[in-house]
Order: sequence, then C-alpha cells, then structure tokens
Amino acid sequence: MAASQRRCRARCAAGARYTLNYQTGYSVTWNDPEKTAIVREIARARHGDRVVSLPAMLGGEDFSAFARCAPATYIFIGSGSNGNDYPHHHPKFGLDENSFTIALQMMIDVAKNSARFRKN
Repeated sequence: MAASQRRCRARCAAGARYTLNYQTGYSVTWNDPEKTAIVREIARARHGDRVVSLPAMLGGEDFSAFARCAPATYIFIGSGSNGNDYPHHHPKFGLDENSFTIALQMMIDVAKNSARFRKN
C-alpha cells in the first residue's frame, strides 16, 4: 500500500490530486509441493503426457482461503476445444462440456487416494 501511495504522489507532484482506494482480497493461491506431487502422479496415471505444469501466474482465487487451513493443490482442467479457446471472462469463452467428465474422474481418483494425503 505504501509503495502505491508513493507512486501516486510522485505522479501528482505537479499539483494533480488522487484518491487511492485499495482493498485487499484473498491471499496468493499456493500449491503445497507434497500434495501437488501426489495429484500430478494421479493425473499422469490416467492422462499421461497430457498433464502439464504451468508457470506461476497472478490472479486471485478464493481457494487460497481453504489452502491456508490445510495443505492443498489447485489444478486446472482444460475445457477448450476447436473454436472454444478463449480464456475465462472473455465474451467469446465457450466451454467443452466433455471436460466435466475429465474433472469428475480426477476428483474420484484423488478421493480414492485420500490415504496418501494424510500425514503419519
């Protein structure tokens, strides 16, 4: 917050005014490395080389509130297909509903492996 105020003041040094209204939201969504490795292994067992790792990205997600309570991992299930390759929140976004089956099966596979997520 202090850095944002300094930037605003510096840009307004010639006499302009500003009002800074900054609201904090959810914290960063961080994947627990141990849980992520388990989920990646489960996904690769079913989907092989179609499982990819994405670089870190900016963006808020309310899942971070859950991950503060228990070690967790957040995954993306691709839902694009020919003509539906626009990102979420884009006016042309389309959803391939076949991805629902993939997501459901992934949740089932993770649940079947729940014992692997418990600490000894």
